[in-house]
Amino acid sequence: MRKRNISCEIISIEKDHKKALVRAYELFFSGGIFIYPTDTIYGIGGNRFNTRATKRIKEIKWREEQKEFILLASSVENIRKYVRLKDKRIFNFLRRIFPNPISVILQLNKITVKELKSKTAAFRIPDNEFCRDLCEITSLPLISTSVNKRSSEPMNSIDKIVAEFAKEVDAIFYWDKEPQKKVSTLIDLTEGKPKLIREGAIKFQKIEGIYNSNEY
Repeated sequence: MRKRNISCEIISIEKDHKKALVRAYELFFSGGIFIYPTDTIYGIGGNRFNTRATKRIKEIKWREEQKEFILLASSVENIRKYVRLKDKRIFNFLRRIFPNPISVILQLNKITVKELKSKTAAFRIPDNEFCRDLCEITSLPLISTSVNKRSSEPMNSIDKIVAEFAKEVDAIFYWDKEPQKKVSTLIDLTEGKPKLIREGAIKFQKIEGIYNSNEY
């Protein structure tokens, strides 16, 4: 059995945003993993390019090895470093829909395919200051996956999260605000036109309307 962590830090983002950000940054680059609030539900995070962090998160969630994570980024320009966009329209479309609780599956470029051993990944620019600040200072995508075991409902109560996961992660960042209860809407853009994979906080009809708009 994997050794459990008995020194998990519990840090309030509202009381000390800077401390939370600095500690998350340190954990991100040391291969640590942590739980944090997003613009939707609480997520488990870490550096997707760190094998140890990725493996730990998959073990905690009992996640299938081949299943990919949603990745958070600070800007469309940052996402562009890792993906292959077919045309300028897609780039402009992404700039119009973000930041928002919308996750978009995109084709990865050759370098990222080799590093992540996957042809696609879902990206989101969250409507959440803490998440965007962290992505900005790391300049790398942040894993965002729901706080739960496979086949269980996502956990969104900070008290229940601490009770269940404090022994398995290095830190838990929280705020006292009522968290969103809906997951992000997930769409596939690998073929150009948006395809709905999962409807969440944002209606797919609204997303289609933005894509079909001539306001580029």
